[in-house]
Amino acid sequence: MSFNINKFKKNFFQTSEELDVLLDGKVKLNLSKYYLGKFMAIFININL
Repeated sequence: MSFNINKFKKNFFQTSEELDVLLDGKVKLNLSKYYLGKFMAIFININL
């Protein structure tokens, strides 16, 4: 039995683009949190 990923995507999301946007948004959010964390750490070190 072969698993059809496109059929799976269409069942859960209207289009594969919608899924890509969702994943892209998650990655960008995680990256911005990561860089904000790094920036804050540097900023705190300078002020100490």
